[in-house]
Amino acid sequence: MSKNRLGFLRFFPFKRTSRGIRSISQIINKNTRGMILIFGIVAIIVSVFAAIFTMNSVLTESVVETADRTAKIVEFELSKYDNILRTMSIDKVLMSDTATVADKLGRLTDYVSFHGFDSAVWIDDKNIAHITNDITADFSNRDYLIDAISTGRPTVSNVFVAVGSDFPMSIVLCCPVFNQQQKYIGAIGTVIDAQTITDLVSECIIGTRGQTFIVDSNGVIVAHQDYDKAVVNQLNVTDYYSGADIIADAAVNKTSGISNMILNGSISVVGYQQIQGSRGWTIFVSASETEYMTPVFISLFAFVTILVVMIIISSKASKKNADEVAKPLRQFIKRLEKLSEGDLTSEAELTTTTTEMIEMNKAMKAAVLNLSNIIADIKEKLLQLSKGDFRYNMEEDRSIYIGDFKALVDSFSDVKSMLSSVINSINDASSHVATSAENMAEGSSSLAESVSSQSLAVSSANEIVDRIIDGSKEQAEKSQQVIVDMIESTKQIDSDCKDKLAKLKAAMDEITRTSVAIETIVDNINSISKQTSMLALNASIEAARAGETGKGFAVVADEVGKLARESSVSVSSTHSLFSEVIQAIENNHLIVNDIEKYFMDVLEHINKLVSFTEQVVTDFTANSQESVRIQEEMNSLTSIITDAAATAEESASISAELADQAARLKESLDVFHI
Repeated sequence: MSKNRLGFLRFFPFKRTSRGIRSISQIINKNTRGMILIFGIVAIIVSVFAAIFTMNSVLTESVVETADRTAKIVEFELSKYDNILRTMSIDKVLMSDTATVADKLGRLTDYVSFHGFDSAVWIDDKNIAHITNDITADFSNRDYLIDAISTGRPTVSNVFVAVGSDFPMSIVLCCPVFNQQQKYIGAIGTVIDAQTITDLVSECIIGTRGQTFIVDSNGVIVAHQDYDKAVVNQLNVTDYYSGADIIADAAVNKTSGISNMILNGSISVVGYQQIQGSRGWTIFVSASETEYMTPVFISLFAFVTILVVMIIISSKASKKNADEVAKPLRQFIKRLEKLSEGDLTSEAELTTTTTEMIEMNKAMKAAVLNLSNIIADIKEKLLQLSKGDFRYNMEEDRSIYIGDFKALVDSFSDVKSMLSSVINSINDASSHVATSAENMAEGSSSLAESVSSQSLAVSSANEIVDRIIDGSKEQAEKSQQVIVDMIESTKQIDSDCKDKLAKLKAAMDEITRTSVAIETIVDNINSISKQTSMLALNASIEAARAGETGKGFAVVADEVGKLARESSVSVSSTHSLFSEVIQAIENNHLIVNDIEKYFMDVLEHINKLVSFTEQVVTDFTANSQESVRIQEEMNSLTSIITDAAATAEESASISAELADQAARLKESLDVFHI
């Protein structure tokens, strides 16, 4: 395959012929899979971020709401006990300065039975707790008692192990008691099970891995669903939760807020809030992000599975569509390969799967038909030129020359006009040369006859010498006139031949320069066609990258590439035709040079003949002037006359040859029909 053909086919990558070149099927499949994959990845990323953001927002709201609700539940429970203690503190027996400890303990026992306390103690004004009539304990260092006395309001203790209590861990509710004179006379201490607070917070857990617990201001866990381990053992929150420094700081500093941290190996959102009416307790509610991410991961897996199935299905569908597009294009390439080999007669019906393919098929047939008509007409005109027939008229067939081919009509017409003008000029010059040669032949014949007469007169006798001399003078005058005419004719022929040949050369040079200029324009058109083809290829690649949005532009780019390639083929044909025309002009130029050389040789012989004749006339004149010496030089005159006769015969022969050459040149020009 030729380089031109390979260069033409590189714009149609239906087969992987080199690295980086792919077929349409591969491009469509890859682009389809790529678009679906990109869409899937983007959808997955957006979905994951949206799910995480939504989940985090929902969990944050849920944690804050649950922490607030749990804090209110605990506050309500503490408030209930607070009201009970306030009611107990205004009991007449307990407010009496005269009632005994036994009376007061008995009264407290009634309240314990009625309100479900574990136990109750009376703390006198010396901070001695009377557990029973016989058992006492010093409560001077109990902080909740000190706070209750100083504030005059009920207070609650932290979790501790109560002596004599049936519960593993207890909480003491303490309320100061004042007599009628508002004098502090002692305090009431009631004990409740710490499990009660744990039960309250255990009902407010988010999910299966959520955590809800209470921590006091010392960082010790007060309530937790893992009661036996965390509360009974009075663990610090940092001991139970590794790395829970944020929780400990929030409990110690008594702050509220929300944080993300790892609890029990799970990424969690933790909300914390102060419990009013407590001893600096902080409620902590956590929700596991890991737990709620499981459905997201399941959905993500399902989405990826669907994406893979879609890629497989779309790959098969795109391959089928690509084959439907590629099939007529392969047929189109085969037809273009035949065109590149000069085959304009083969028929090729393309598989018209789309509207574009139908239009491409019509355009191909129209292009082949137009090109065939143009080539047939040019062939016919060149055949007429080869036979010398210049009578064709390009204007009659101008309609078949379309587009850039219209310039061929003007070029053929210009060449015809120039060649016709040159041939007419040569024809005129040959006629003039023939006429001059005939005149010169007649003069030479007359001279020969005169010389013969003179020879007879010399041989007759000396008495007729005078008559011979007179005849010689007369003949010399006639010869002089003939020579003058011959000289003028020779000069005229020389001038006309040189002028016509110069014009002929100038015309041929102009044709050559014009053809070279046209060839340059054709080369520029060919270069533009190649650049257009490259731009069409780049546009097709960019359109393929643009995907669905670039399909329309890809069709336009293909059409532009096709027109560029058709222009390239047409320009190549035009370039070949102009090369043949230029070669023909150069051959004619060589013929004209030969004709010019031949005419120069003929003129040189004529000039020699004129010079010789002038010499003869001069001799005749000298002989006339020296008539007195004719008798003495008769023998010399006879010899001279003999030489003159020979010269006249030679001149006549040359004139006849020149006339014959002019006649043959005219016969050669008669071949051309203008």
